[in-house]
Amino acid sequence: MDEDLKLIEAFKHGDQQAFTALVTKYSNKVFGRIYSIMDDANEADDIAQEVFLNVFYSLNSFRGKSSFSTWLYRITVNECLQALRKRKNKVFSIETALNENEHLKLQDILRSNEENAENKLLREERERLAMKLLKALPDRFRVVLTLRKMENLSYKDIAENMGISVNTVKVWLFRARMKLKELADSAQGIKGGN
Repeated sequence: MDEDLKLIEAFKHGDQQAFTALVTKYSNKVFGRIYSIMDDANEADDIAQEVFLNVFYSLNSFRGKSSFSTWLYRITVNECLQALRKRKNKVFSIETALNENEHLKLQDILRSNEENAENKLLREERERLAMKLLKALPDRFRVVLTLRKMENLSYKDIAENMGISVNTVKVWLFRARMKLKELADSAQGIKGGN
């Protein structure tokens, strides 16, 4: 029996320290995954607390059909999706998200195909603008792209974390990339058309 299963069994038999050990073991990974999706440390901290509360109240129903970490990360992703749905009340517009200087920088970035030491600032700006564009994606696309590109998860791991098929992961990744390109082109066209 692996360490996680031993801790889960101890918790099921009333050992609260076993739960504390699980939280200690996974809290940094859970926070990191949430932060990579939400891009807000305070929000990530709140969601991480919700994740572990959910785990605390659901741990007795854990049946071990998957590893504990897979089950935990599925809860984590679901909590993130829930938080992202709540954010939908805020209307996101690429026109309002990027100021005039950022539009000009985005145009330069989109035209740039080379990257070298001299382009360090441009690369940093590209990453910042990419995060803004990422926020404009539909939630499921944003999460699947984040898990693949920022968390470096395999298609299989993403499928397990999100509770979807590997083929769905591939389709959503493709659509996410197309939507990102469309948003970038749109952002470039906003300033180019003025």
